[in-house]
Amino acid sequence: ALLGLLLAVGAGIGLGLLLVLAPDGIDVRTAANGHPLVTAMPAPSPLVAPQLPARAAQPLTVVTLEARRPPSPSPSPSPSPSPSPSAALAEELTVALDPESGPNGADVVVTGTGWVPDLQVTVVYFDATGQPTDSTATAVPDDTGRFSVTLAAQDPSNVPGPHEVRASSDQQTASTTYDAQP
Repeated sequence: ALLGLLLAVGAGIGLGLLLVLAPDGIDVRTAANGHPLVTAMPAPSPLVAPQLPARAAQPLTVVTLEARRPPSPSPSPSPSPSPSPSAALAEELTVALDPESGPNGADVVVTGTGWVPDLQVTVVYFDATGQPTDSTATAVPDDTGRFSVTLAAQDPSNVPGPHEVRASSDQQTASTTYDAQP
Protein backbone atom coordinates (compact mmCIF):
# COMPACT_ATOMS: atom_id res chain seq x y z
CA ALA A 1 0.00 0.00 0.00
CA LEU A 2 2.88 2.28 0.80
CA LEU A 3 4.39 1.53 -2.59
CA GLY A 4 1.11 2.44 -4.31
CA LEU A 5 0.97 5.72 -2.45
CA LEU A 6 4.55 6.56 -3.46
CA LEU A 7 3.78 5.77 -7.11
CA ALA A 8 0.71 7.99 -7.06
CA VAL A 9 2.65 10.88 -5.50
CA GLY A 10 5.46 10.40 -7.99
CA ALA A 11 3.08 10.40 -10.94
CA GLY A 12 1.47 13.57 -9.62
CA ILE A 13 4.85 15.25 -9.27
CA GLY A 14 5.83 14.18 -12.77
CA LEU A 15 2.62 15.57 -14.20
CA GLY A 16 3.17 18.74 -12.24
CA LEU A 17 6.55 19.23 -13.85
CA LEU A 18 4.92 19.32 -17.28
CA LEU A 19 2.41 21.99 -16.35
CA VAL A 20 3.08 25.73 -16.33
CA LEU A 21 1.07 28.72 -15.16
CA ALA A 22 -1.86 28.74 -17.54
CA PRO A 23 -4.98 30.91 -17.92
CA ASP A 24 -7.18 27.86 -17.38
CA GLY A 25 -6.72 27.99 -13.61
CA ILE A 26 -3.62 25.73 -13.18
CA ASP A 27 -0.77 27.24 -11.14
CA VAL A 28 2.60 25.49 -10.91
CA ARG A 29 5.15 26.68 -8.33
CA THR A 30 8.22 25.20 -6.69
CA ALA A 31 8.16 24.43 -2.99
CA ALA A 32 11.05 25.30 -0.67
CA ASN A 33 12.31 21.72 -0.84
CA GLY A 34 12.51 21.87 -4.66
CA HIS A 35 9.40 19.79 -5.34
CA PRO A 36 6.73 21.25 -7.67
CA LEU A 37 3.41 22.33 -6.16
CA VAL A 38 0.48 22.07 -8.52
CA THR A 39 -2.78 23.90 -7.78
CA ALA A 40 -5.71 23.51 -10.13
CA MET A 41 -8.78 25.73 -9.87
CA PRO A 42 -12.02 24.34 -11.31
CA ALA A 43 -13.38 26.28 -14.27
CA PRO A 44 -16.57 28.21 -13.48
CA SER A 45 -19.65 26.43 -14.71
CA PRO A 46 -22.27 28.44 -16.61
CA LEU A 47 -24.93 26.27 -14.98
CA VAL A 48 -24.07 27.28 -11.43
CA ALA A 49 -25.97 30.35 -10.24
CA PRO A 50 -23.96 32.99 -8.39
CA GLN A 51 -24.45 33.06 -4.65
CA LEU A 52 -26.35 36.13 -3.52
CA PRO A 53 -26.42 37.48 0.00
CA ALA A 54 -29.24 36.01 2.02
CA ARG A 55 -32.22 38.32 2.44
CA ALA A 56 -35.87 38.04 3.17
CA ALA A 57 -37.93 36.70 0.29
CA GLN A 58 -39.49 39.50 -1.74
CA PRO A 59 -42.04 39.20 -4.51
CA LEU A 60 -40.70 39.46 -8.03
CA THR A 61 -42.40 41.94 -10.35
CA VAL A 62 -42.09 41.50 -14.10
CA VAL A 63 -43.15 44.39 -16.34
CA THR A 64 -43.80 43.78 -20.02
CA LEU A 65 -44.12 46.84 -22.25
CA GLU A 66 -46.16 46.59 -25.39
CA ALA A 67 -47.36 49.23 -27.84
CA ARG A 68 -51.14 49.27 -27.87
CA ARG A 69 -53.86 51.61 -28.91
CA PRO A 70 -55.73 53.07 -25.96
CA PRO A 71 -59.10 51.42 -25.36
CA SER A 72 -62.08 53.07 -26.96
CA PRO A 73 -63.95 55.22 -24.50
CA SER A 74 -67.24 53.75 -23.32
CA PRO A 75 -70.36 55.50 -24.57
CA SER A 76 -71.26 58.52 -22.51
CA PRO A 77 -74.75 58.73 -21.05
CA SER A 78 -74.75 62.52 -21.54
CA PRO A 79 -77.08 63.88 -24.22
CA SER A 80 -74.24 65.47 -26.24
CA PRO A 81 -71.05 63.38 -26.03
CA SER A 82 -67.83 64.96 -27.24
CA PRO A 83 -66.50 63.50 -30.47
CA SER A 84 -63.36 61.48 -30.00
CA PRO A 85 -60.26 62.16 -32.12
CA SER A 86 -59.94 59.77 -35.04
CA ALA A 87 -57.79 59.10 -38.05
CA ALA A 88 -58.78 62.56 -39.31
CA LEU A 89 -56.39 64.05 -36.76
CA ALA A 90 -53.51 62.30 -38.48
CA GLU A 91 -54.02 64.73 -41.38
CA GLU A 92 -52.47 68.19 -41.02
CA LEU A 93 -54.86 70.85 -39.70
CA THR A 94 -55.54 73.29 -42.55
CA VAL A 95 -57.91 76.00 -43.67
CA ALA A 96 -57.81 77.29 -47.26
CA LEU A 97 -59.69 79.81 -49.42
CA ASP A 98 -60.83 79.76 -53.03
CA PRO A 99 -60.20 82.34 -54.32
CA GLU A 100 -57.45 83.69 -52.05
CA SER A 101 -57.99 87.27 -53.24
CA GLY A 102 -60.71 89.35 -54.82
CA PRO A 103 -62.99 92.30 -54.25
CA ASN A 104 -64.54 93.22 -50.89
CA GLY A 105 -67.82 91.37 -50.41
CA ALA A 106 -66.95 88.43 -52.71
CA ASP A 107 -68.01 84.93 -51.77
CA VAL A 108 -65.11 82.59 -50.97
CA VAL A 109 -65.17 78.85 -50.38
CA VAL A 110 -63.42 77.95 -47.12
CA THR A 111 -62.17 74.35 -46.89
CA GLY A 112 -60.51 72.57 -44.00
CA THR A 113 -58.73 69.27 -43.34
CA GLY A 114 -57.59 67.54 -40.16
CA TRP A 115 -60.52 68.74 -38.04
CA VAL A 116 -62.29 66.69 -35.36
CA PRO A 117 -65.24 65.00 -37.11
CA ASP A 118 -68.73 66.14 -36.14
CA LEU A 119 -67.44 69.03 -33.99
CA GLN A 120 -68.84 72.35 -35.30
CA VAL A 121 -66.32 74.78 -36.82
CA THR A 122 -67.05 78.53 -36.92
CA VAL A 123 -65.39 80.61 -39.65
CA VAL A 124 -64.98 84.36 -39.04
CA TYR A 125 -63.83 87.12 -41.43
CA PHE A 126 -61.74 89.86 -39.79
CA ASP A 127 -61.39 93.48 -40.95
CA ALA A 128 -58.05 95.08 -41.86
CA THR A 129 -57.48 96.17 -38.22
CA GLY A 130 -57.92 92.59 -36.91
CA GLN A 131 -61.44 93.01 -35.52
CA PRO A 132 -64.04 90.31 -36.28
CA THR A 133 -66.79 91.29 -38.70
CA ASP A 134 -70.37 90.06 -38.90
CA SER A 135 -69.33 87.84 -41.80
CA THR A 136 -69.35 84.31 -40.32
CA ALA A 137 -70.21 80.78 -41.39
CA THR A 138 -70.40 77.40 -39.66
CA ALA A 139 -69.54 73.91 -40.86
CA VAL A 140 -69.39 70.39 -39.43
CA PRO A 141 -66.41 68.27 -40.55
CA ASP A 142 -67.23 64.86 -42.02
CA ASP A 143 -65.83 61.53 -40.81
CA THR A 144 -62.50 62.30 -42.49
CA GLY A 145 -62.17 65.69 -40.74
CA ARG A 146 -62.89 67.75 -43.87
CA PHE A 147 -65.33 70.60 -44.31
CA SER A 148 -66.32 73.16 -46.95
CA VAL A 149 -68.45 76.29 -46.46
CA THR A 150 -69.06 79.57 -48.32
CA LEU A 151 -68.18 82.86 -46.59
CA ALA A 152 -68.71 86.46 -47.67
CA ALA A 153 -65.36 88.32 -47.55
CA GLN A 154 -67.12 91.47 -46.39
CA ASP A 155 -65.24 94.25 -44.56
CA PRO A 156 -67.78 96.96 -43.57
CA SER A 157 -65.06 99.64 -43.80
CA ASN A 158 -64.12 98.41 -47.31
CA VAL A 159 -60.38 98.60 -46.60
CA PRO A 160 -58.22 96.72 -49.14
CA GLY A 161 -55.33 94.43 -48.15
CA PRO A 162 -54.89 91.29 -46.11
CA HIS A 163 -57.80 90.12 -43.96
CA GLU A 164 -57.62 87.15 -41.60
CA VAL A 165 -60.09 84.28 -42.04
CA ARG A 166 -60.10 82.17 -38.85
CA ALA A 167 -61.72 78.75 -38.42
CA SER A 168 -62.13 77.42 -34.90
CA SER A 169 -63.86 74.71 -32.91
CA ASP A 170 -63.84 73.95 -29.20
CA GLN A 171 -60.54 72.08 -29.71
CA GLN A 172 -58.79 73.52 -32.78
CA THR A 173 -58.02 76.82 -34.51
CA ALA A 174 -56.41 77.64 -37.86
CA SER A 175 -56.36 80.72 -40.05
CA THR A 176 -55.38 82.00 -43.45
CA THR A 177 -55.47 85.35 -45.27
CA TYR A 178 -57.82 86.79 -47.91
CA ASP A 179 -56.32 89.65 -49.90
CA ALA A 180 -59.12 92.17 -50.49
CA GLN A 181 -58.51 94.10 -53.73
CA PRO A 182 -59.56 97.76 -54.17
